Amino acid sequence: MGRLIHFEIHVDDMERAKGFYGEVFGWTFQDWSEYAGTPYFGAVTGQEGEPGSMVR
Repeated sequence: MGRLIHFEIHVDDMERAKGFYGEVFGWTFQDWSEYAGTPYFGAVTGQEGEPGSMVR
């Protein structure tokens, strides 16, 4: 099965969400707030060479 391509998860506690998804799925996160102009994080869902993309 390939990696997730794209979907957005709206949360009210970003640190709790990052902790949950990091522990359950092994995801890491990148802060894209500077580019988005609002608090926004991308989840890295696997190795860069694998099919798929990042979750936003």
